[in-house]
Amino acid sequence: MNKELLEKESYNEQMAEQRANGIPAITFAEWQARNKARDEFFKNWNAVREEAAAYEEQIKGYRRTINVHATPWQKESYEKAIAFGWYLTLVIFNGDSCDDITIELERSDNKKTLIIHRDGSSSRKTRLFD
Repeated sequence: MNKELLEKESYNEQMAEQRANGIPAITFAEWQARNKARDEFFKNWNAVREEAAAYEEQIKGYRRTINVHATPWQKESYEKAIAFGWYLTLVIFNGDSCDDITIELERSDNKKTLIIHRDGSSSRKTRLFD
């Protein structure tokens, strides 16, 4: 059997079941469009899950970097920022020293980036893009 015959057979079975349950039947073209949309949704869903997993690994790496290379003042400021609803977005190494990092955090409710410096002080900059 070819693919189209299998689809039509599946369509006929589903529509017979829908009619038996009092659910109005739809045309074959509508059924195909619905199935295509569902397939696209799950294909996109899997892509988003893969992106989320990659982002999660990146953030874990940033947290490890903070644990190893951040100063005590940076760690304290970082913990306070997290408690106030900021979330980690980037850790930057400054210069040649691996112990000189800058921690960047953002909040979803504003367009600012919080930057925590080596001495634990912080500054803010406006994000151009979300």
